[in-house]
Amino acid sequence: MKSSTINRGCIMEPNIQEAVAVLKKFIIAMNKWEVYYCTLSMDYVDKGEYEKLNSLRPKKREELNAIYNTYLTLRERKYGRQSSLRVGYPAEYSPDEEILATEVLKKNKIAIETQDHSILEYRYRYTLHYKNKEWRIDKKEVYRDEDDKWEILPL
Repeated sequence: MKSSTINRGCIMEPNIQEAVAVLKKFIIAMNKWEVYYCTLSMDYVDKGEYEKLNSLRPKKREELNAIYNTYLTLRERKYGRQSSLRVGYPAEYSPDEEILATEVLKKNKIAIETQDHSILEYRYRYTLHYKNKEWRIDKKEVYRDEDDKWEILPL
């Protein structure tokens, strides 16, 4: 990672702490959303109640939009969770995701690298923007060892 400032460890500037707190809250909200709808969907499938899956979509979308409107930069996202409403097991977002590093990219932009300790142990990098006195997540990337590079993931 290129950086003017990289923080590894516990001591962080207050503004960086705010960005990390926003990311953690987003990850927890997404995990709850994913786990709830994955469990409910699997219950319907197990019972053969496939027609109920479609009835979940409006509430599922409403709850996801509320999360996105709270934590993400406000812009159209043609790909990703908002268009597909997909959930799976294990959940993509885990409250156990560990903060590995923070990197100040600009005065109002920060990257936060995390490590997922679930089955596949992915490394993620989230880019957050500071605007209107709040941090919002703008981008998510995953590190691909085989290519030795970061690849953008749809949020």
